[in-house]
Amino acid sequence: MSRAPLRPTEAVRRSIEANALNFLIAQTHFVIAQNYLRGPDYYDVKSLLLREALLRAILHQMQRRSVNSSSTSAGSLVARRVFGKKLVLAPIILMGSFSLLQGVPSYFFTLGLPAVLRESGATLDLIGFTYVVWLPFAFKWLWAPWFDRSTVRPFGGRLAWLRFLAFLLAGFFLLVALFRPETSPWVLIALSLLCACVGATIQLILASWLIENADVKSRAVANAAGVAAMVLGAMVGSGFVLRLNDLFSWEMSIVAVSLTVLVFSLPAWVLKQDHPVTVKSTGTTVVERPGVAAWRRFLGHDRIGPMVLAIVCFGMAAGADVLVPALLIDRGYSASEAGWLLGTVATGSVIPASFAMGYLLRRFGVIAVMGLLYVAKAGVLFALIWAVHFLPATVAALAIGDFCLAGALTVGTWQLYMNFASREHSATDYGLMTSLDAFLRFLGGLSAGQVAVYIGYGSVFAGAALGALGACFFCFLLRERHSAEAGR
Repeated sequence: MSRAPLRPTEAVRRSIEANALNFLIAQTHFVIAQNYLRGPDYYDVKSLLLREALLRAILHQMQRRSVNSSSTSAGSLVARRVFGKKLVLAPIILMGSFSLLQGVPSYFFTLGLPAVLRESGATLDLIGFTYVVWLPFAFKWLWAPWFDRSTVRPFGGRLAWLRFLAFLLAGFFLLVALFRPETSPWVLIALSLLCACVGATIQLILASWLIENADVKSRAVANAAGVAAMVLGAMVGSGFVLRLNDLFSWEMSIVAVSLTVLVFSLPAWVLKQDHPVTVKSTGTTVVERPGVAAWRRFLGHDRIGPMVLAIVCFGMAAGADVLVPALLIDRGYSASEAGWLLGTVATGSVIPASFAMGYLLRRFGVIAVMGLLYVAKAGVLFALIWAVHFLPATVAALAIGDFCLAGALTVGTWQLYMNFASREHSATDYGLMTSLDAFLRFLGGLSAGQVAVYIGYGSVFAGAALGALGACFFCFLLRERHSAEAGR
């Protein structure tokens, strides 16, 4: 019985080729030495030197290809083709899974729990306290410097911390099953704050892992997957969990969410490598001790001015979004119709928009795409100034477009912040930028509601549109920094 011939692996084949080239280079050296010893009649060695240079160039190219094509995927996850480009799946799967496991508890506390509390007779001021879930995301800069180091005691590397935090989040959320909304609302709010602290820390570590382990193009698709997964988590946390509560029990729905968190933490257990895998080294890494020095270093960045002004404009542009549901009600839609348009149609459209944004970021870069989308955002906001003169269907279309753009721009801002952050201080840089972003968006939404009471919708939408144009302008001021980071 004939056997198929054995074929050497790629690594063995490259090793054989490299050894053959080294042998030819050594042979060339020997011939050159012979010519020197034979005297002037044999002294013409120019062709031999050219041969040596050519062989060395070929060997150098082979070594570079060997390094670039070596296994850079983490664990058992392998490279695939996404959007026509070779891409490592590890960043996409890790970002998507952990964004979803953050999203389910977070949006349960901000969208699902208020409905349950109201149904049990809670007052509106008590329901308003459920939004404390977003406070840790605005203050995570306080503990961000601690995670600048790639290894932090007691758990070690970033993947080890993600595994621990996923268990901690599931455990905290499981405690919710012990307390009923009608009897222990303040305990549930306190648990929501604990879960939010864990979620904010997961966001920090996950972003740091991506900055260290993925190049710019891989991060673009990973951020797209993260936003899409966060939206999916919002749908599950605000709708599916309450449906389980109606069909079975409060305890059953909470246990289901806790198990979901654990299931979606599995990629952190599959990945074996916990060190940079695709980003070229920039030299010796020097990490400052956690504290004020890390924040001072970030504030001394040569492009900090345009970045801060861009974040301020992001908050201005997003602030008016809080008025869109009220605008739909004023244009004749019922509360259930407005909820369906924004909670199902608009929110669902964010998922394909996020992946389209990922493709655009890979193809054209974050600066060009962010600038174009903020011009589109400004156009939608300017149109909403005259919403009172439009048909209700037109206003609904503008509202859906506004939400869709908001989701796509979230992908862009994550990408922008990760590109701006340094690899040596990834947690501090990303934490400061996203904390300021969260605070200003919260302030923008609060201010929009107060201002609209006195001067109406139109002025608020006009101010938000100017903020969108300002965001476009300041993003383009960051283009030099982005160009420098494009090779990372």
